[in-house]
Amino acid sequence: MMSRWSAIVLGVLLPLLAWSQAEVTWVETTHDFGTILESEGRVTCSLRLVNTGDSALTIIRVRPTCGCTAGDFPHEPIAPGDTAAITLTYYTAGRPGYFDKDVYVYTNAHPSKSIVSITGEVIGSPETLQGQYPVEVGSLRLNSLNALVGELNKGSSRLVYLKGLNTSLDSLVIDIDNSAAAVKGDVLPDTVRPGGTVAFTFLYDTRKASLWGFNSDSLRVSIRPLHGNVAQTDCATVYVMAVVTEDFSQLTDRERDEAPVATIDCGERLQCGDIVGSKPVQRQFTIRNTGKRSLSIRRLWSPDPAIKASSNRSSLKKGKTATVTVTIDPRLVEGDVLNSHLTIITNDPQHPQQAVRLVGLLHETENHDE
Repeated sequence: MMSRWSAIVLGVLLPLLAWSQAEVTWVETTHDFGTILESEGRVTCSLRLVNTGDSALTIIRVRPTCGCTAGDFPHEPIAPGDTAAITLTYYTAGRPGYFDKDVYVYTNAHPSKSIVSITGEVIGSPETLQGQYPVEVGSLRLNSLNALVGELNKGSSRLVYLKGLNTSLDSLVIDIDNSAAAVKGDVLPDTVRPGGTVAFTFLYDTRKASLWGFNSDSLRVSIRPLHGNVAQTDCATVYVMAVVTEDFSQLTDRERDEAPVATIDCGERLQCGDIVGSKPVQRQFTIRNTGKRSLSIRRLWSPDPAIKASSNRSSLKKGKTATVTVTIDPRLVEGDVLNSHLTIITNDPQHPQQAVRLVGLLHETENHDE
């Protein structure tokens, strides 16, 4: 049974124990490394804290928010009034550009979690810049000049991105010329600090696309130093590429049975034979609508600059035929063998895009048998 004096002692000590607690007061909560070289490998700083409470302070854990940062801390208790420090290390290899990293520090104080941070700008090594940002536009490096949208159904849109890095010691001001109808470009931030990264966004709207199939829209990007003059402006052209298709997935079985059918008389290959001399020559094939509804020839397209194609009809009723004329310019053919392809885009839901391979042999002069 507790004595009267024991009860009195506990009654005095318990309130004191309840109020006795460690308390963290940070001398520094942030550290800016400034501009550092990737070749340094890693940089380290210390952030100090003071136990301003009445009992011993214990650091339980230091947790960075990403794998590029590591933390170390003293494991012995910190007496009231004493100062300690945590050590933070940032690894620069393969990480050019600006960084801002939070680190969580857990203790037995209340609140138990503190947040500290480190910042800086890493100037990339030539090897990293060439690997991650191979395109050089003045002092701005880009990961590519081609923004690939991919295949999209007519009526839909998609957002794609490119990345950039400022490799100069001055801030860069970036502008995008939004004259392309199907693409809206934006840049964030439009003024990027030395060593900082920038994101280009491109919203592609198929409703404004001018062609079926492959589309390539160009946007002009200009870059100038913030403290320079207009004469120092550098420019680049970014190409936003998309393939615009029609969505036939909602057609009923009856609609498919009554749909147009594009039948090409040469099949998948057009034998162009011998092509003599340097003057353009023409070859022909036919497209017949063997379906029930009207067939629309939407586009004849080849990525080969030596190939041009046209049709004498763009709309074919049931059973009708169109003649496609292919013009081949031998001066633009690489080598002495023609091996190109032509894409035919129609509203045939079973075969909306069909490819015809064009093959032939080129000769500078005509061969005569002796």
